[in-house]
Amino acid sequence: MYYMDNIGNISMLHKIYLKRCVIMKKYLFALILSIIFVFNYTTPGEPAEASDKIPANKILSDKILNELDGNDFVKAYDLLENEFKNPKISQKELDQKVIAILIKIHKDKNPIRRSSSKKNYLPSKLNELNKKEKKLAKQSPSQAATYYKASKDALSKSQSWYISSVLEDGNGDAFRHAYWNALLTKRFSIGAKYTNVTTGYKTAKKWTDAHEETPKTKKEKLANSMDLNNNKVGRDTAKKAYETNTSKYKLTTGGGFGSDSSLAKTIKSKVDKGHLKRIVKGKHVKTNSSGKTANGKKSK
Repeated sequence: MYYMDNIGNISMLHKIYLKRCVIMKKYLFALILSIIFVFNYTTPGEPAEASDKIPANKILSDKILNELDGNDFVKAYDLLENEFKNPKISQKELDQKVIAILIKIHKDKNPIRRSSSKKNYLPSKLNELNKKEKKLAKQSPSQAATYYKASKDALSKSQSWYISSVLEDGNGDAFRHAYWNALLTKRFSIGAKYTNVTTGYKTAKKWTDAHEETPKTKKEKLANSMDLNNNKVGRDTAKKAYETNTSKYKLTTGGGFGSDSSLAKTIKSKVDKGHLKRIVKGKHVKTNSSGKTANGKKSK
């Protein structure tokens, strides 16, 4: 009898255990459904928190690209500067990070806030993307960010070293174009796993050629040929600095290009010695050492 009672008790405990297991399974199933619901549900008009991690192969839409300008790409570069200097990141990864920043910048822009709060790095002539630049920017937003950042840096240096009267068609203009291309050759070579300095050189040429609109008038043709010539001098200067100062294709951060400052001084020396072109009285003439500010004279 005692034995049978124990059997009955065990049987009852087993039934209670099974019942509790069923209840626990129901609760677990409900919990799983809740978790799935929370992670997948997005309130209309509000992006999910995970939206910062944009999917692979995300591209800029034409609508967004048409409403962005050079200043926006400079801002993206500044926010991701450490990533641009990281030789281990791929161009594809860098493009996705830049796109994420640009989408946020675009989202924050509206006619009221845009006119009052945006910091302008570039004048309108350099800031607006032409059709060729937009096409390249869509292919690689990270290259566009590098391109406009170098444009800003070259403009800033030329304004610091040359007086305003020589910043268009004069010595300052020649310096800006050459230094711009030297910076691009350097930055396109050592960033985001680019193959080597030759790739950097070609990429710099591709972008700066795109910037030059097809000239229509005699004056435009004269300015265009001057710019293309000075662009090449800048690229050649950076390439020579690399090949002189480091083993061929041995890219590290900074590589054999030297500092940006050393490239700027080399370019200025070439301007002083007449290795670049400027326009005087409707003709190409050699550059010289005139038109420098006190800062330009001191930087030797």
